[in-house]
Amino acid sequence: DILRFLDKPVCYDATIFVRFLLGTRIKSSQFMKVQKSTFPGVLGVSTSTPQWDGKKAVPSGTALVFYRTQDKSFFHAAVAISGHKIRSINGAHTLGDGWRDADMGHALGLPDETGIFTFDHGAKVRVFLAPN
Repeated sequence: DILRFLDKPVCYDATIFVRFLLGTRIKSSQFMKVQKSTFPGVLGVSTSTPQWDGKKAVPSGTALVFYRTQDKSFFHAAVAISGHKIRSINGAHTLGDGWRDADMGHALGLPDETGIFTFDHGAKVRVFLAPN
């Protein structure tokens, strides 16, 4: 369980750690200094990164970064494990909590025509796919 390897981790710590272990472009020096404001960049995500369409399976090991449109901020990160299933921590249960499987297809449903999902009491979110 990933929680044994990280001290008081948050979602982006766990996601970046897994991506580091998978041998992606993330370096240990980046992992050790990551903060809430820098985690999207460490994962290679910005608002111009490709988005999940709500239908296609996401390849295992892909990092996903969740963006709230109301406050224009990235708020969560997770790792795809198969299909629409992800793992994360601190994700309000439906987007991964305690490193247990979560189904983001079920949690988010389908996006509108602009790629925005409605989540958790009406929050509008986008889901960006980190490059592998």
